[in-house]
Amino acid sequence: MEKFYDGLALIAIRVRTFGSGTTPITGPEEPLQVLGVRRRKGAEVVAHRYVQRRRITNQLQKCLLVREGRAQVTLYGTDDTPFKRVVLKTGDIFILLRGGYRLKFLAETDMVEIKSGPYYNDRDKILLKP
Repeated sequence: MEKFYDGLALIAIRVRTFGSGTTPITGPEEPLQVLGVRRRKGAEVVAHRYVQRRRITNQLQKCLLVREGRAQVTLYGTDDTPFKRVVLKTGDIFILLRGGYRLKFLAETDMVEIKSGPYYNDRDKILLKP
């Protein structure tokens, strides 16, 4: 697991591997909860559901799962300034916690994007300088 800071704030996490069992990737205080799960054949998770509870967040977070391909992410800090470029490859998991980002696809890419919601279309975006 690799963490990227813009000086003080944790902006993003890239995951390539994680251990067996259940591995928390994001902290319990984050709106987007990401866990790595690796279990042996025959293992089970007991049947369960979650208590309905009002949850209030003030930031949108996202997780990119690169199924195949390559993409370059430019990370922007909490001051909207670019500070790091990261190349994502097949199998990478990338979690954006705060700040901004730009994506440039370096190859034909197949990925899944998961984000906290609700999402209000373009009313949620602030465009940053490249």
